[in-house]
Amino acid sequence: MTMDTVIRQSGVVTVVDIRGNIVQGKEIDRLRDVLKAVLNEGHKQILFNLGNVNYIDTSGVGCLMSECLYNRT
Repeated sequence: MTMDTVIRQSGVVTVVDIRGNIVQGKEIDRLRDVLKAVLNEGHKQILFNLGNVNYIDTSGVGCLMSECLYNRT
């Protein structure tokens, strides 16, 4: 299953809705691009809605953690 993302605002929080599988390969590359874009726009309070994620491998967890932790200003 491919991964889809939707970015929306809920008050001051930026919500990234993720659906599908977060696995090594094209999905991780796309997720990394989405996260970099959100961070580059200056959003600081980000919530990842993983309610519709079917599967996430260790690369997916690493991507979520590294992009958010190492790109903070």
